[in-house]
Amino acid sequence: MNQTQLLADRVGDGGTARPLEQKPAAPPVGGWLLGSRSFLIRNLPSAFRRWPFALQLAPQLLLAWLLITWQLGASDLSLDEAISHWISKKPALEVLRYTMQQSREHPPLYYLVLHFWMRLVGDSEFALRVLSGFGGLVGIGLISTLARRWFSHRVAALAALMLATAPLWVLHARDARMYSWLTALALLNVYALDRGLQGQRWGDWALFFTSLLLMLSTHYFSGLLLIGYALYLLVRWRYLPPSGRRRLALLLGSLVFLGAAWILSQPGPRGSLLETAAFTLRAQRSLSRLAGLL
Repeated sequence: MNQTQLLADRVGDGGTARPLEQKPAAPPVGGWLLGSRSFLIRNLPSAFRRWPFALQLAPQLLLAWLLITWQLGASDLSLDEAISHWISKKPALEVLRYTMQQSREHPPLYYLVLHFWMRLVGDSEFALRVLSGFGGLVGIGLISTLARRWFSHRVAALAALMLATAPLWVLHARDARMYSWLTALALLNVYALDRGLQGQRWGDWALFFTSLLLMLSTHYFSGLLLIGYALYLLVRWRYLPPSGRRRLALLLGSLVFLGAAWILSQPGPRGSLLETAAFTLRAQRSLSRLAGLL
């Protein structure tokens, strides 16, 4: 006899008891938006739900592309975009030398990619900015991939739509700077970490290490992600697979060592670090004085 609860007062004429009807469990917080019974998910066309995942993303990617490329080359370059153009038009070795020696400057990866991109398609306003547009499309594909992995195909389609129409995302995807590609690399990094912890395949860990190294070569603030991973490792140490936590700790330690060696050995990154530390101390003193006046 199974564990279905029976009601004695619901025994029919044939002597067969009817199972107790149980109320459905309450949806989790936020389920009204993304849950399987939410209004947005229930009202997606049923035929659309049966499409292959790549086809489900086609409308969102097309909408994002239209928003990104609409009058993309109509305005002049902003100051930051002009700096990207000025650095990237240098010879490749000069780009490396410049980013290694100048403080308050970003790592060289984006400038090198933009350098070779300009050699292929030119250096018009549209050509400079559309490279970031491709990064925006890659980011949409990656966030939908994560949503499909963690939730469902329908949530993935909705996540892609939300990001494709997010004003800040479209803004950075229309800007000749590194931020759309930086975010896409961060999403790829989280995806690789999730696969690595679950599947324990060296290929996933190699993708995790490579994508994080590319992030650090694109923007120094990527180091904040290293801090986040370290905190995650400390908090979840007991619950992670032993081989997974060892590999994660090893790769994070290697990246910290490589990043510290790069910053301390090059005058530009070292100067940026010292200036940032000095600015932080001055800001703390100013806030302390302001708090004393209040």
